Amino acid sequence: MPLDITLAKALERPFWALRFEPELERHYQHDIAWARRRHLRISLTVAILVYAGFSTWDWVLLTDTFWAVTLHSVLVVLGGSAVLLALSLMPAQHPLREWLGILPSVLAYGPPLLQIDASDAAHRALWLAILPLLILYTNSCIAPPLRQAAVHSAIAVLAIGLAVQIHALPALEASLVLTLAVATTLFTLLANFWMEQAQRRDYLLVLRDRLRNEELAATNRILEQQSATDPLTGVANRRALMQVLATALPRRHAQPLLLLMIDVDHFKAFNDRYGHPAGDRCLKRVAAALAGELRNGDCLARYGGEEFAILYTPAHEEDQCRIVQHLLDAVRQLEIPNPGNIGAGRRVTVSIGGACAGPHHTSIEALIEAADRQLYWAKQAGRDQGRLECCQEELAAAERLP
Repeated sequence: MPLDITLAKALERPFWALRFEPELERHYQHDIAWARRRHLRISLTVAILVYAGFSTWDWVLLTDTFWAVTLHSVLVVLGGSAVLLALSLMPAQHPLREWLGILPSVLAYGPPLLQIDASDAAHRALWLAILPLLILYTNSCIAPPLRQAAVHSAIAVLAIGLAVQIHALPALEASLVLTLAVATTLFTLLANFWMEQAQRRDYLLVLRDRLRNEELAATNRILEQQSATDPLTGVANRRALMQVLATALPRRHAQPLLLLMIDVDHFKAFNDRYGHPAGDRCLKRVAAALAGELRNGDCLARYGGEEFAILYTPAHEEDQCRIVQHLLDAVRQLEIPNPGNIGAGRRVTVSIGGACAGPHHTSIEALIEAADRQLYWAKQAGRDQGRLECCQEELAAAERLP
């Protein structure tokens, strides 16, 4: 199913439905992967530092069992550090990423399950009442997906309940600790749900805008391409040629620039004999033959009717007359019959006139006029040949360069 249709369905889903369709869910997880991993690493780093700082309260509240509890707390800190390292090394999109995010919190419920000495009995309830902070931190700061948050919350409530049993708290104190744990769980799970729901909806809205912008950009590219392309031959049109000339002409001192004007000989006679559909097919073949002689970066355009133009950037040592000869030969080799072209063996040929951009070509119009003037002389000299202003040398129809 196309992504835009899946996106539209996702935006219409009930508010309690979090997960998307499989394809959209993959896009979502891919797009948030790096941000989520960074979020987990920062949150875990802060949590490890804060958890280590709570050892001061272990000293105050659990004087007789401080070292035993501290030893287990150190193991929790080491476990959290290992999780941080794993998150740094594993791919951002790893499926275990979110489960690793809640693992340090699960480990942190271990020390409260230890037995403490009777001399610390007065502080047991106060010590255990701190545990709901772990639930608050995990569900709100780590902010895992609802599934991981629910699993963590169940483990947390179970661990706190066991801790209350192990430490044999009086009923009133036990009820208070458990009430705090359950209330924190419910509040944070609700907050977790709303956060994830809002994040996912924001993602959908941003994705929708992005897809619309991409579609608009693609449409603009197509329109721009169409506005610069001759619909019949598929080569550039006159407008595109003028744009390329406007960019290239000012750089003529650093880069040689050759403009060739090309006219299909006796094309009216061809159309009169074979009809306009055949004439269109002829122009397509001529355009393809000319394009086959060019390199990347050269511009072939249909200037109008049966006339083409080529903007060529020859190398400094390149024989420009040879370029013209290759173009003439490419059209001759098509062997397209044209009974009206008697002087060229009754086949389709072209005449070419060219001009090299020089200091006296101060405008695009001046360069085009110079090339067009050479085209006129090539046609006057019998057609099926080329003439260049820069070398003032005619290329006779029968000539073949070695």
